[in-house]
Amino acid sequence: MQIVFSDTPGVLKPNYKLQESMLNFSTSALADADVLLYVTDVIETPDKNNEFIQKVRQQSAPILLLINKIDLTDQEKLVKLVEEWKELLPQAEIIPISAATKFNVDYVMKRIKDLLPDSPPYFDKDQWTDKPARFFVNEIIREKIYMSLSMPFELYNWGTITLWLVLFTTWASDTFAYFAGRAFGKRKIVPSISPNKTLEGFIGGFIGCIITGAVFSYIVGIPWWMGIHVGMISGILAPLGDLFESKIKRLCNVKDSGTLLPGHGGVLDRFDSLLFAAPITLIYILLFSY
Repeated sequence: MQIVFSDTPGVLKPNYKLQESMLNFSTSALADADVLLYVTDVIETPDKNNEFIQKVRQQSAPILLLINKIDLTDQEKLVKLVEEWKELLPQAEIIPISAATKFNVDYVMKRIKDLLPDSPPYFDKDQWTDKPARFFVNEIIREKIYMSLSMPFELYNWGTITLWLVLFTTWASDTFAYFAGRAFGKRKIVPSISPNKTLEGFIGGFIGCIITGAVFSYIVGIPWWMGIHVGMISGILAPLGDLFESKIKRLCNVKDSGTLLPGHGGVLDRFDSLLFAAPITLIYILLFSY
């Protein structure tokens, strides 16, 4: 028996031409399929892609709605999620699965075979894909690089969480340093570069970064030590990034780094704290994650 799988891009609301092309490809695939596999998971909300789901409802082909990652939820939440999907796609056969544990994977293949109509084969028996060999070489290299980078925790959106961790801690550096400096600031650090920065403000910003990192890690559920470590990195390097950018402006004899954000000293003034904190945080994750 020959089964041809057409893997489409993930469905999203397009913001530019490439995403529009991806969505058009996904939409056109609906009309060509003998069996539709709509793959979602326990994290994605059913109302995320309402417009596309309405197009799916209009299809006459059998629909198998696969809810993946059920190993990450409990029975009560799964039952509620199944009911929500039944309301959106009443004609679909809903199958909870776990790709990680192989739960119900064999059953999905059985249902695909049961639902496929009889037809002549599209490809020769020894042809497994329409992709060239170069494509698979690229994918293998990409996989080896990715798998060599051990991540500190198992989360589906760890990259986004880490990015927000760096942003919040660097913002905390500026905020805590400002208030600590105003309340207790006496000893100037480098008055020739930034006359308003004080040692007391630096210490306040450093403590604020650690507190922010710890609180953030507790809220999002990442290891506490990671929040504290990133907070320490931002507490030390965020002020250095600010001083570095101020030094550049002094050397160039300009007050602001640009005019795009009037009253804020330019765009670089808004992001100078990340100049050193962001890359060092990345190095920390790659070298010391376990």
